[in-house]
Amino acid sequence: MKKLGLYLLLTALLVADQKDYLKGMQHYRAKEYKKAFGIIFNEAQEDNRAAQYRLAEMYENGHGTQIDHDQAMYWYKLSSAKYAYIEEDKLVDNNRSYLSHIGEQFGN
Repeated sequence: MKKLGLYLLLTALLVADQKDYLKGMQHYRAKEYKKAFGIIFNEAQEDNRAAQYRLAEMYENGHGTQIDHDQAMYWYKLSSAKYAYIEEDKLVDNNRSYLSHIGEQFGN
């Protein structure tokens, strides 16, 4: 019974974290970078790999913060330290091609 309780607690925490990140991404896509930066920064510190990558991009381009290439490099390296991934985007249409998804995420 304790295992079930622990599982439910961990699942609830993961869902809550995902909601925070998605809220940050909604602000990001609306070009409300200052609002997005705080949320994404907090998620990145909680070891969210997608948030770490997005935070690096924000530092690189000066979205919501000043351009800081050292911070950008730090967060890019941290996000890719364990594995490479393609970020699953829950806010866009999933009926598009895999190649177009990669292009949108990483640029041309």
